[in-house]
Amino acid sequence: MESKLGFYNTHDVVLKEFRICDSTLRDGEQTAGVSFSIEDRKAIATLLDKIGTHQIQLGFPGINRTTFNETKAICDLGLKAQIELMTRGTHPDWKDDVKAAVDCGADVVHTQIPMSTYMKRMYSLLSKQEILQRITDFAMFAKEYGAKIRNITLLDVPRVDINFLKEAAALIAQLGVERLRLADTVGTSTPEGFAYIVSELKDVIALNHAETEIALHCHNDFGFALANAFAGVKAGASMVDVSVNGLGERSGNPCYAEVVVAAEKLYGIKTGIDMASLTELSKLVARLSGIPIPTNKPLVGGLAFGATYDGHVSALLDDPFSYKGILPEEVGNEEKWLITKCANKTIISLKCQVFGLPFDEESILPRLLTAIQAKCDSMTPPSIISEEEFVKIYKDTIDAK
Repeated sequence: MESKLGFYNTHDVVLKEFRICDSTLRDGEQTAGVSFSIEDRKAIATLLDKIGTHQIQLGFPGINRTTFNETKAICDLGLKAQIELMTRGTHPDWKDDVKAAVDCGADVVHTQIPMSTYMKRMYSLLSKQEILQRITDFAMFAKEYGAKIRNITLLDVPRVDINFLKEAAALIAQLGVERLRLADTVGTSTPEGFAYIVSELKDVIALNHAETEIALHCHNDFGFALANAFAGVKAGASMVDVSVNGLGERSGNPCYAEVVVAAEKLYGIKTGIDMASLTELSKLVARLSGIPIPTNKPLVGGLAFGATYDGHVSALLDDPFSYKGILPEEVGNEEKWLITKCANKTIISLKCQVFGLPFDEESILPRLLTAIQAKCDSMTPPSIISEEEFVKIYKDTIDAK
């Protein structure tokens, strides 16, 4: 059964296919309190690869020997996904970082360049000319040392003068760098603003007759990460960074499941990713990270497909898409009809039928509703009555003599 979506989703929208880069094991591990063991990392990377993730971004193998060994262990798994490793572009030991990434077996060697005045003290204080020189030095050294694909990320681009961004992008294109990544590092961009930046730099690359692709790294500080990602793709980007359950520093990155399902279902873009495994992936990361999935998290939350209001349940019985645009099994989730203070005739009669309990709208329903509402009022939220508790309430209320 196909999803039932809005008629106008693709009106005046032309989106090309784009690839997914998962950063759960890098930015996701920078979530406050998250620390993955090597076995955790292997489990997450293996499942990411199994479901078809195009690229997996790991951390900084040049920081210390332990990180190098853990990173190399993931590279040695022989995954189909490309492995991207990070380096610190303005750190005094940046060349050692590049060597470590290549020696680990990286498919993509990534460096990050702080562009805004707000981030100028990240590792080293560099002038604009020194930043441009470092871009050149990285591009040349990484190629000489054997990097297969070079990625240069410009940090905090929404807070940088567009002319400086264009100068950096032109240089990156002229150097033949394979990928330019644009980071909305603290989530300060609107979708319109981010699309403008991507479009302007896409034109710069074209003017230099280069094949440098544009990737995106968005943060959700203002809740715009998902919207900014798709605005950037519309403007010409071909890769989007995501993180499972939206993990990442502060408010996190675009959520893996939401980006994939929006691409597939709302924009009709084939990602090649197994959507039916998305809930499994989210549960794995939630367990290993210690960060629970909010119950109302879109698509993968435990109550993302929960129905409580009687009118909705009645409508769903008539048409499963009346209050859904996608079936829960398409993302490996399940529908739940819940007994809450909103419960009424339809859901209560259904629960009675499930447990073989007599039901009568005139004599039994009013008494059950009174008991259920009283129970919900007395509960500590969330006020959801389990099926076992429902049976007990029924017996205590209706069977009482």
